[in-house]
Amino acid sequence: MTRQEEATILARGVRIPPMSESMAALERGEDYYCPALRDRQCTVYEDRPTICRLWGATESMRCPHGCTPEGALTQAESHRLLRMAADLGGGMIDDFT
Repeated sequence: MTRQEEATILARGVRIPPMSESMAALERGEDYYCPALRDRQCTVYEDRPTICRLWGATESMRCPHGCTPEGALTQAESHRLLRMAADLGGGMIDDFT
């Protein structure tokens, strides 16, 4: 998530932790659900981060329900888009490499 995306989402009253925090919770065996989800709906959908926009459209982040589109982005293509978003959004709050 870029710094600008984080600021926009924080202004809406939602804090989404950096990926490192989320991954650490998963590694400890804890469940992790995005804090923006309420009743299975994204409460910041209009302002969702680039990484969320890539979910299900990238080979390495396939939809668990089989909704991946034909011609999904490669991991390299999705990283290129994330880097472009970072350049435009003031840098990333966490490393995505």
